[in-house]
Amino acid sequence: MAAKFRPTNVFRGRGLLARWLHSQSAHNLRAENSSKLSAYVWGAGDGGQLGTSTDAVNTTPQHFPVHTKVSNIGCGHGFTAVSEASNCKLWVSGLNVFSLFGGELPWSQDAASIPRSIDLPVFCEKTRITQIACGRSHALVLTDSEGVFVIGGNSQGQCGFGGVTDKVKSFQHLPLPDATGAIVKVVCGMDHSLLLSCDGKVFSCGWGADGQTGLGFFDDAVKVSQLEGELSGVKIKDISSAVDCCLAVSEDGDVFSWGNSEYAQIGLMSDEKQIATPRRAPLLEGLGKVSKVAAAGSFSVMLLEDGSMYSWGYGVLGHGSDVTFSKEPIRIQAVDDVSERITELYCGLDHAAFTTESGKLFVWGRGGFGRLGLGSDEDQWSPKQVELHGAVKDVSCGVDHMGVIVQESS
Repeated sequence: MAAKFRPTNVFRGRGLLARWLHSQSAHNLRAENSSKLSAYVWGAGDGGQLGTSTDAVNTTPQHFPVHTKVSNIGCGHGFTAVSEASNCKLWVSGLNVFSLFGGELPWSQDAASIPRSIDLPVFCEKTRITQIACGRSHALVLTDSEGVFVIGGNSQGQCGFGGVTDKVKSFQHLPLPDATGAIVKVVCGMDHSLLLSCDGKVFSCGWGADGQTGLGFFDDAVKVSQLEGELSGVKIKDISSAVDCCLAVSEDGDVFSWGNSEYAQIGLMSDEKQIATPRRAPLLEGLGKVSKVAAAGSFSVMLLEDGSMYSWGYGVLGHGSDVTFSKEPIRIQAVDDVSERITELYCGLDHAAFTTESGKLFVWGRGGFGRLGLGSDEDQWSPKQVELHGAVKDVSCGVDHMGVIVQESS
């Protein structure tokens, strides 16, 4: 495990933001003292990612066996990570080929079917985890005052250390360029990483064969760098990537995109299949101000400030089985029947989800391995609610499984 130290590029100029984030985290925990925050998972379990066994499939939500109050969840390719709410401890289960457990398992196995704990090597005991993002073989963990930690596969430079290695075996601070503002969101594509700073800048590293790093070339990027292109001078408020295409939405409600465009999933008029520099997405304009975006493998989704939702690309788009491809965004009519305000969007490889202000979870997409949590492995062609006993606070869509944090009333 890495030695504890004060990261020089984390605290500089960020004291007020760090203190505010920490006070907000403490306030939220106090407000939820009367409730239980638990993790639930479903889908493929053959690698141990469901935390109870190596069962091949579980089609409905089951408790992820961490018995303390939890805060965040991340689902990667065959592994799951959950953070405790009262400290910087992670519980991880599933495949460990890339040392996501912080080193080799003591019994020399490549997987663990029950969660194992890892302490994040933070400097201050008051630091808390605010987000977990997982890719195919690596994971990013965002904290409220000590920046971003990274672990796992680094064969494409997705851990951002300036070189390529097979794997990073213990949590390390993700190196950031000088003068980078505090990171407020982290995203893992399949083998690349995206970061959003508090001042609206986007950074990336990792696999670039489809242009998904957005850095203007198709080689891998082994260190974290800022994206330019048409993002220059634009303040970004949300970013998304699940595989190899990427979306960003500005504070003005405009969408920018880059990466894989083989299925017209990034909203450009161009016939180019790979886009290496962020561009404004003209096919997504004129509908209204965009609030949230989410990018799957071959399709994308966006939420407008008026509450309407649109999807485009190829796959199960949410419009019924008759519509499997559209280059232009189509309004998802079933969302209009949801009586609550939608708060967040999520995408996995080939499924999508959203949550409402009261904590309801709706999903649609390919149902293989039971990844939708609807009780079967059938495809779901329009959004449908997942039955959960409590309000959903965090969601992660993996490749073939899914997880949530639920606030259960005591």
